[in-house]
Amino acid sequence: MIKKISVILAILIVSSYAFQDDANNDIPGISVEQVKAKIDSLEQILLLDVRTSEEYAGTMGHIEGSILIPLYELEDRLTELDEYQNREIIVVCRSGNRSGIATQILVENGYKALNMAGGMIAWNNMLKDQREKDVE
Repeated sequence: MIKKISVILAILIVSSYAFQDDANNDIPGISVEQVKAKIDSLEQILLLDVRTSEEYAGTMGHIEGSILIPLYELEDRLTELDEYQNREIIVVCRSGNRSGIATQILVENGYKALNMAGGMIAWNNMLKDQREKDVE
């Protein structure tokens, strides 16, 4: 029952942002390669994963060091990010859609946030490509 309510809330949140007439296309983004470079250089960023806890712990995995705040909880939990107000926040989801909505919410609330384009799908593909090149 709780899972169904969570899914319904997520759909409502996505729908409410998807049908707005303002500048939704101006969501700042970053590529998975740029994110990896920031992590490798030990840049002080925050990786914020906005998927469900099941997805975060699931087969697609998550980026080490990321914190989890599901999209449907984000607006109610913004104060948890206060200590990161001066850091760049890179927002992650499965494909880049939910993280785009979350990025918009964060930017509207004064955070420096970027949407990781392609989400964990692109991240895992990049890692797979790198492993294959290392084998060659």
